[in-house]
Amino acid sequence: MSKTALAISALAVLTLARTSPAADLPQPLRVFFTTAPLPPPQADPKAYAKKLEQERDAAWATYDNAFKEMKKKYGKDYEKWTAEQKDEARLIYEKYVAKAMDYLLFTIKPKDLEDSLRDIKNSVVGKGLAGVKENIAIAEDVKDADLVLEAVGRFGVSKLMVGPKHFVFRFGVGGRLKPEALSAIPRDWPRPTWWADEKCSQYHYYRPEEPWIVFKAIDDQRWRDVMNTTSACINDLAKAHGANILALGH
Repeated sequence: MSKTALAISALAVLTLARTSPAADLPQPLRVFFTTAPLPPPQADPKAYAKKLEQERDAAWATYDNAFKEMKKKYGKDYEKWTAEQKDEARLIYEKYVAKAMDYLLFTIKPKDLEDSLRDIKNSVVGKGLAGVKENIAIAEDVKDADLVLEAVGRFGVSKLMVGPKHFVFRFGVGGRLKPEALSAIPRDWPRPTWWADEKCSQYHYYRPEEPWIVFKAIDDQRWRDVMNTTSACINDLAKAHGANILALGH
């Protein structure tokens, strides 16, 4: 076979992997669960937290003002914007997400992240009232993982109250896959309204220069229920796009 034919064949396989419905997973996606790297300690933690909070709020204001201008320019109905116009808004929004994550990571109690990971892993294997998540398996080492989930932060009402509780987590790839595997996850999965308080929403899309994806899960019951929502989100992700993730990552 000629080099040209080989190149065309490879392109056809890549296009098929990106556009075709995902086939059944030959095996569960292996996920390594860990906490995101914590920032270094600061001499004046309160002052530094305030600085991060101000940077977060400034980034939101920048996005909010830009989005209002884009609505004047492109129309009020975001769903009717072109893909390029939506990307323009998304990139500004993701700068806010980055600042918000900086603030979350600096102010979170490490024990809260550890508790969250424990509850997610318990949910994956079906402990308690949670059913077994058949499309994912727990990897004990990052080298043996397809995906790596990093717990970033959580916030919301008191655990003793019923009300919105949010958990933010970031996906990268493990030792078994190449970073571009994450490009198999559509930008609008699992919901097109990426700024809304859906049960699971995507807040940062994979790009080669920023090879990770950020999600947020939400529930109004116990933190354990939030983590069950998280594990269900990951399981649904593997079911919907796992085959394509593996195809692009190997």
